[in-house]
Formats: sequence, structure tokens, C-alpha cells
Amino acid sequence: MREERRRWTLSLALAALTSLSCTKKEEEPPAEQAVEVVEPAVPALDLWAGVPPLTPEADDVAASLEPRPEAQKPPSVHETIEVPLAAPEEPGPAVPPATPGELSVERHGPTGAQGLVDAVRLSFDQPMVPLADVTTLTAKPIPFTIEPAVPGKVRWLGTRTLAFEPEGGRMPFSTEYTVTVPAGVKSTWGKDLAADFRWTFSTPTLALASSTPWEGSEGIDLTPTITLEFNQPVERTALVAALSLAGRGDRMGMRLAPPPKKASTPTATEPEWKAARRVEVVPERALRPNTRYTLSLPGGVYGEGPERGSALALHFSTYPPLTVKKAKCWGTCWANHGITLEASNPLDDPDIASKVHVDPAPADLVVSPHWSGISLSGDFEGGTRYRVTVDAGLRDTHGQTLARDFSTTVTLGPPYPSVSLARPMGSPVVIEEAASKDFELLVAGVKTVELMARGLALSEVRTFLDAYPSSSDRSWPTGHDPATYTDLVRTPGAMKRSERLRLDLAPVLAKGGEHVWLNVRSNPIKSDGWTERYGTNMLVEVTDLGVATALDHDSGLVMVTRLSTGEPVAGAKVSLSERWSDTKVWTGETDAEGLARMSVGVTSAGQLLLVEHADWSTCDDHQGTYELLDTETRVMVPLGDMGGFAGQVFRHTEGLGFAMGRIDGDDAQVQAVVIDEGQYERRTTNRLERSEPREKLAAWSIDDTPLSRSDAHPAGHPSLGCEPATAERLDALASSLPKRSKLDPAQWSACPLGEGSWLLVSPGDPCGKEWHVAVIDDEGAVVGALAGKEPESHLRLRRLDGETLLVEQWGSKDAPRLFQADRSSLVQVEGTLG
Repeated sequence: MREERRRWTLSLALAALTSLSCTKKEEEPPAEQAVEVVEPAVPALDLWAGVPPLTPEADDVAASLEPRPEAQKPPSVHETIEVPLAAPEEPGPAVPPATPGELSVERHGPTGAQGLVDAVRLSFDQPMVPLADVTTLTAKPIPFTIEPAVPGKVRWLGTRTLAFEPEGGRMPFSTEYTVTVPAGVKSTWGKDLAADFRWTFSTPTLALASSTPWEGSEGIDLTPTITLEFNQPVERTALVAALSLAGRGDRMGMRLAPPPKKASTPTATEPEWKAARRVEVVPERALRPNTRYTLSLPGGVYGEGPERGSALALHFSTYPPLTVKKAKCWGTCWANHGITLEASNPLDDPDIASKVHVDPAPADLVVSPHWSGISLSGDFEGGTRYRVTVDAGLRDTHGQTLARDFSTTVTLGPPYPSVSLARPMGSPVVIEEAASKDFELLVAGVKTVELMARGLALSEVRTFLDAYPSSSDRSWPTGHDPATYTDLVRTPGAMKRSERLRLDLAPVLAKGGEHVWLNVRSNPIKSDGWTERYGTNMLVEVTDLGVATALDHDSGLVMVTRLSTGEPVAGAKVSLSERWSDTKVWTGETDAEGLARMSVGVTSAGQLLLVEHADWSTCDDHQGTYELLDTETRVMVPLGDMGGFAGQVFRHTEGLGFAMGRIDGDDAQVQAVVIDEGQYERRTTNRLERSEPREKLAAWSIDDTPLSRSDAHPAGHPSLGCEPATAERLDALASSLPKRSKLDPAQWSACPLGEGSWLLVSPGDPCGKEWHVAVIDDEGAVVGALAGKEPESHLRLRRLDGETLLVEQWGSKDAPRLFQADRSSLVQVEGTLG
């Protein structure tokens, strides 16, 4: 600051010198008068003479600039006085302009032909009433009239605008109204309306809103009750008297239908306004069959107002004579779809089966009447011409009979294409070791069946569990080892009717393996512009061992017996593996009774649960970090990254914590979290201790036997006990989810939480673009719901017990979240939302 002051002073001095040097000189004398002048010597000028030297100080340079505080406003001194708001006793008109113009109507409406009119509104260009309360204004005279008059009330919407609101919420229909503002109406500025102001508008005349029968109906009975619904209340007597019905020279009047018989049980009362618009009439006499009638109402006054309505007409036809004709197939007439006949009227003949004949007669012929004709089903053959005859005398619901015999021919195509197992079987299909190595197919409508198969070793079976043919051509699945056996079987008989086809798997099994994955497909078939193959695929197992299982999420019972004898098998090695990997969840052997009892579950010790997060994972590559969850306090303790899934897990001998890491090899190291006197303590090996990791574990009271993992699973994994969500359960979530969230049951899974509560999750399989987690109770109410959007979103579940699930969510953002769900709560225990 002092240095700046010095530079500023110097600049002033230089400015002064410059100004001095530019001062105008006095006029010099002529040369001849010049006098030599000797100037005295001028001493040197020292500008800083007497100025003490500047010494920098610490506060000369500010670290930050802070504005000076503003001057404070003086305290407000005021007093609140409450005064009631009341209308002035005398009109207090607003101050008018110096020279106000004549009073005029600024806006008005409605005008012309209208629909429903709920009010008549009028605005002036000058104040008409004082600014006062409603009570005072309602006593003011109304400055206009409506003809014809309608009951209602006027409401001022300010000092210049008012509205007339009719009783019942609308102006009566079938009326033309004239609104007049008379001359002489005065504003509060003292100006009069010079001349009458008048306009008109009209409401709808009588129109038919709906009817039974509707316009163009056919098949009407001869004594119908006709219901007419109008757009306004009607004068029934005048309207019914004016109605007439005519058809093909048959003309008659109408009369009101008798009131319906009183129902034995009370029904909901119809609103009075709706009943006033409906008229039910019947013809004076029975109508003629097969006749088109016109119900006419001439123009006239039948509505709630005096305006004349236009003429109205309704057309319908009575039922025709009973006739029968062949129905169109709209494409191939598939043999196994049978034959259909169309009837002009619904049929009602208990002896219809004896009056319909087919030649040649198919086996198991069934004659079935339906609302539009007759269906014939049975063992019809493809490529066959059939003659169908219907006897005269067939009756319809109107009591008419078929006047003469009806006969037609139908040439059927092949049966609808199909290739399937002859009887439903589970997966895999099991063939006993001692039985023949063939199985039976049911084929129809195909010329050939192609068999593609591969014998599998047990280690290959997992890779084919979810194999499926590629595209509509049903080619061998891509990404799988190729077929080792193919065969082509001709099936000419299947073009006539469904037939059974036996396929021998012995040649496939001879190439090795006790399991076979096979794909069966038909020849290419073109139909409706598409070409595709029909077929089936399955996994087949040849064995003498029968396995029965009863599993829940953490335990189960396995029984192994001989299929040939039914005897239990002792010493059978049994294992439960992950569906998506080679990881074995459990292994064991059967006892003397052929039973093996299994127990699987999460790696937990009391209230602590070790979670391996799937951080930095993609849809194809899983790796993660460890964290310790206290399921009671919901405290999450990080254990870090020790090589992802390659690290081993160890448990405290008293269940007071976990350790993880490696205890073998050059890079052996472990770290742990244990509870010591109620506090979490993190322990780890240093560089000098890495050669003795087992000793460190022993010192920490941690068993050096590695524990097996229980990885998280997709919601469809059997150990979780989940199932596809139902639409009923998802309906409860609609109001709790973000807009446009998908509620397709196929995209959701439901996992039981006990006592009728459910965990609902979506997506159930990787990798989606958004995720949802929700809990609903036994009444369908939402206990909690969370959702988010993230590319490559994964959801994996771990079941803690029968009533608690952990849900892990992660995606492309590498920000995992962990939720704990039970029947009364859904809580995020780790991670951040959004």
C-alpha cells in the first residue's frame, strides 16, 4: 500500500514539472535592443528531500478482499391498526376521466348456435356498480333482460362485468334467447346507454343420442322394445304420438312400452334427468321378418323448449329366413381345424347332430352349434374332399326352420404344422438305462423331420441347459459345440393327419455320453407370406438313477433310487452347482436310505454378514470388493479390494468377525474386522508378518479354514424361492414408481418375505437400463419402493433367512448400492441413490 502511495506521489510531481515547462514565455525584445543576461546557477531539485523511507508492513497486501459492511437500516417503528372492511354507505364511483364518453357494451356472449350454455356474460366499458360486497351488489337492479325468461341468479364479476347463471347449471335446450340491455342504463360515472343493445343465441334442438337397436342393426325380433335416448328431456306424449314405423309397405304407429316388472332385488335408482331423456316404445303390432324398417319422427316441438327440431330416423332390419352357407377359411383350410358353416340366425335345435352329415365321415365327428353357425371337428384328413349336408327342418332361435336341404363341398389342406413330444415331459427327458433308447414325437402337416443331436459328457450339460435353436429356421444353437449326429426322416403320412414318430437315440449315445441335446425341425413351410420351420428341442438323460429333491433357499433333502428296482442307492455322490458356472454350492453322499441332507446359505456369523460387492463389473466380467454388514445396526465396514473373487474368507472362532485374503504363496496377506469389547477393530498383516499369515489368524482367534462363498444370484435362482410377479401384485406399485416405468409381469420377480409380504424386483436378469426394488405387505400396500436409471444395471439377491433378503444393485457407474428388505421395511444400508 505504501509503495502504491509512493508511485502516486511521483506521478503528481512529474505532472507538475510538465505543466511548468509548457508555460508561455514573455515576448523577447528586438535583436538590436538585446541585452546579455547572465543567469545564476540553479541548484538540483530533490523531490524526495525530507521524505522518510518507506518500510513494508505485513498488512499492506490483503490475502482476500472483503467488502465493508453495509450501513444498517434504521429500526422500523410502526403500529398495526385493524379496521373492518365494509361497503360504503353511499356509492363511491371511481374518478371518471375529464370527458368520459358514452356508455357502451364492451363484450357479450354467447352468440349464435351453441351447445351447452352455463351462463350469459356481459361487460360494459364503464363501472356500473360500486366496489362493494356481494350482498350489496345483489340488491342492485339487473341491467339486462333475457327472453324467454329463465330462473337463475346474477353475479357481478367486478364493477363492469356480470353473469347470469341459470338454475340447473345450463340454459334449457330447444330455445332461441334474446338478451336486451335497455337504453338509459346508467354507469357510476353518470353516463347513459344511448340505445337498446340486443343479441341472440340458441341452444341445441332435439337429437337422438343413442338407441337400442342401434342404427343399421340386423336380426331384430318381431316384437322389439325400442329404447330412444335423446339429448334433452322430451314431451313423451307428443313424441310417441308423432312416431311411426314403416317397412316394405307395412306402416304402423308406436306406443309407450309397459313399465318393467319390479325386480325381486333392489337396483340402483336412475337419475331423474337421465330418465327424462329416455323413451321406450313398442310397435302397435308384430313386425314382418326379413324386412328393413324405418322409425321416423317428423320435425316438431318435442324437447324442453319451443324451438322446432329436425326430423329424425332410425333404421333396422328384422331377422331373415334361416339359411346356411360354407364359411371362408381366410387362408389354408387346415385339416385339424375342421369345417365351419355359417347360419343366418343363431341356432337352437337339440337334434342338430342328427341333421348334419359329412361324407366321407371322419372318426370322432362332433357337431357344435355356436352363435354364428356350426363347427364340425373330428379326425379330418388333409388333401381330402368332404361333402357336408344339412337336413331341412333345422331350427333357429326364432322358431324358423331350414326350408330345404343344404349341401356343399370342402377340400381340406394338411393339418396345421406341428412337431412336439407325444406326451408332456419334464426337462431333461429321462430314459431308463435298461429301456430302448428311443422316444416318440407327434408330427403333423410336415413332409420331413430332421434330427440334429450331440452326445454330452456330464461336464458339458451345463452349457446346454439354456440352449435354443437360432431364428425361425431352428438352426443349431450358435456358440455351442456342433451336432455329432444328424438324420432326416420322411413323414408323408403327417400331411394327412397327426402321426406318431419314433426316433432312435442309440446311434447318438454310441458316440459317447449319457446325455443328449437334440434339435428336431421340420421342412421349411410357407404360410401367409412367411416361411419357417416347426420343431422342438430338449435335453435327454439315459440313467438308472432317479433323483427326487425338496429344496428351499438354504437347505434340502435329496433321495436317490434305482429306476429299475426302486431300491435306495447308498454312497451316491450328490452335488448342487451354480446354474451359470461350475461353482459347487454343496456336495455330499447318500446314506443307507438313499438320502442326503444338504445345507447351503450365506457366509454369516451371528449378526455379521460378509458381502462381496460387484464393483467395476460388466455384464461379462465380475470382480469386487469386500464389506462387512452388521445386520442389526446396519453398519457397513469396508474391507477393501484383495484381488476380487480370488481372495479367501475366514471366520472368527466365536463369530465375532471375518478375515479375508491369501494365506499361501509369496503374496500371502490377510486383513480382518473383529468386534472387541463392542467396538469394530480393523487388523491387517504388515510386510514382516506376511510370511506368517496363519499365525496372525490364530492370534486374532480366526480359523484358518477358508469358507465357501454364497454368491448373489439373479432373482430366478431356485435358492431364493422367487417367482414371476403377477399383475395383481404390480398394480399396487403403479403410484409409487416413476412415470413410464414398465409394469410388465415378465420383467419383474417376486420373492417371499413371510406372512404374505413380497419383495418385487426388476430387472431380474442383467443387463437392464433401469432398476426397481419394492416391498409390499400382505394387503398389497407398498411398504417401500426405490428406483433408478443406469446403463448395464444389475440386480443380485442374497437371502439371509426366510424373511430377509439383501439386494445389490450396480451398473456402469461403478457405484454399488445394497438394500436390506424384510416384510416391514426396505432400507438402503450402503451406497448412494441417484
